[in-house]
This record gives sequence, C-alpha cells and structure tokens, in this order.
Amino acid sequence: MIAATAEGVVIEVLAKARGVPKRAVTIVAGGRSRAKRVAVAGMTKAAAEARTTI
Repeated sequence: MIAATAEGVVIEVLAKARGVPKRAVTIVAGGRSRAKRVAVAGMTKAAAEARTTI
C-alpha cells in the first residue's frame, strides 16, 4: 500500500532527524493528509524540535 509506505518514510526520516529509534515515532493525526501530527515517545515538543537535524 502506498499510504503505509509513505507513513513509514515519514517515521524513518523523523526518527533519524531526532536521533531516536523508529518505534519511538508515531503518526497521531493526518495519516491521509499532507500535514501530519506526530508524537515522539519520551520527548517533549521542545526537546524534539531542539534535536531535529534536518
């Protein structure tokens, strides 16, 4: 499925950018939308933004 593959890529890129394992990243909302809301387990929003290296 294309949607599952696209979501997997989003999770992979965000996990790498934040230096966390892929299992720590979850798409919370927007699974079928261009705009997505994600959660990174064990991190606050500020900490996740600070660790982004993209």
